[in-house]
Amino acid sequence: MTDDCVQQLANGICCLKPAAAWTSIAMDATMLQLVQIAESMERYGLATLDELRTFVEARRFHGKHRCRIALAIAEPGSASVKETELRVRLELRGLPEFAINFAVPGAAYDSRAEQTVDLAIERYRVGLEYQGDQHRSDYRQYRRDRDKLGALAALGWQVLEVTQQDLNSEEAVDRLAMRVMCIIARHTGEQPRIMRLTYARLADPRRAGREG
Repeated sequence: MTDDCVQQLANGICCLKPAAAWTSIAMDATMLQLVQIAESMERYGLATLDELRTFVEARRFHGKHRCRIALAIAEPGSASVKETELRVRLELRGLPEFAINFAVPGAAYDSRAEQTVDLAIERYRVGLEYQGDQHRSDYRQYRRDRDKLGALAALGWQVLEVTQQDLNSEEAVDRLAMRVMCIIARHTGEQPRIMRLTYARLADPRRAGREG
């Protein structure tokens, strides 16, 4: 690592800069982990995706191609690593690209704050909400979730609630993907089917242009 990859903390300890730390694990982390960490860096203000891209393109290192693929898949705006995992694993099964933290037109709380869904495909009015433990243990959060889902249903949206159980196996993710595809099929009339995309294929910018 060169000097421009290192930073000195307030206590005098030297460590890798965030972008350098991310690229240093390119050959050890899974592709999903690389995407999750890149989005987390953006979320917590450690490094933007553009800053990571600039760092990657300015250097030669093992794993550069993997970093490029991960950055082509990564998107700003995710609220958690689980939301990132959910989006990526579903899109690897051929689902259309999801909008992240999508503000549903015409949907608002009593406070007039916009109602959002974690992941959405607007043209089919289908959304996904990842429900962590706090959504079950916090009664106020639970009621807020119920009210929101009811309001979105009244606007013609079908929102699926997702938990860790839906991500525990490839078969579970397949079942979730098929549920979403069946909703889409009611709009398109096409036969729902699961695809198996590679990360490189998912990162291909031409993919979006071929999605209905």
